Amino acid sequence: MKIPAIVILTLAIASEAKDQETLKTHFRSLYGRFGQESTTEVEVVSGPEDVKMRNGGVAGKQWIATCGRYRFKLTIQDSTEVELDQLVQTIEKLPGPYIRACEAVSDEGEDGIAVYADLGGASAHGGKTYINIIPRANAITIAHEVGHTLEQVARESDPKILDKWEEAIEADKISVSDYGDNVRHEDLGEFAQVYAVCLDAGPEHLAALEKLSPARFALWEKILRASPPRDAPRHSRPTGDAPRACTGSQPHSLEPPCSCCLRFAARSASIRLNASMTSGGQRKLGAPAGS
Repeated sequence: MKIPAIVILTLAIASEAKDQETLKTHFRSLYGRFGQESTTEVEVVSGPEDVKMRNGGVAGKQWIATCGRYRFKLTIQDSTEVELDQLVQTIEKLPGPYIRACEAVSDEGEDGIAVYADLGGASAHGGKTYINIIPRANAITIAHEVGHTLEQVARESDPKILDKWEEAIEADKISVSDYGDNVRHEDLGEFAQVYAVCLDAGPEHLAALEKLSPARFALWEKILRASPPRDAPRHSRPTGDAPRACTGSQPHSLEPPCSCCLRFAARSASIRLNASMTSGGQRKLGAPAGS
């Protein structure tokens, strides 16, 4: 029996699409050990307090936690029966720089990282003022929502941030994931997740991600370390002073530096050194990167 040419063409296109590698498939082997060696440490400093949660006014309990120089809220709907320790352990799997998003969603009237019994079929929602998850959501899911939160925070200072992201997608010429292909802000969320996985896995994986997707990589790092607008509300801190917030993405002058900054700075230095030795020959240790 002769197979019609249109059928052959359709099968060929489908096979080609299936074989196309995405960033998520490329780094899929790293996902299973995400957060297992994380140095992120969360300390609960107060609570619980009975609250009505923002999404539907359901009854919940709220705690205040800190991580390095970040201060944020943890809120759990009563009916979920999720223990606080479970939520803390999940957050501690996130890379240090991603904790910034926890603080971003913890201003007055916000619930920080909030656990709900149900989100209408979704595992999580993320935005400028909220990161909501269901009990089975893991740290990898939260890393995706961090992308949405920090993108919307960055959009306050740069309204064209998503236009720039779309340009980065075109420049990189590689898909993050099938889900990310649907719309640009989901592409960003998926990239934030892949970046978190590579950051957690080590400098060689972060360098590999940068090589595969250089435009997205550079823009996401700008979003990750961007300072909020000067008039943006800031959550009060445990002490009377209000020190400059640690971005977790570069060394800072505050003493002592927090563990997330030290870890990220060490990895960044390793990446720069490896890149220099690979592309431009060896240089003296301790010499400026451009020397």
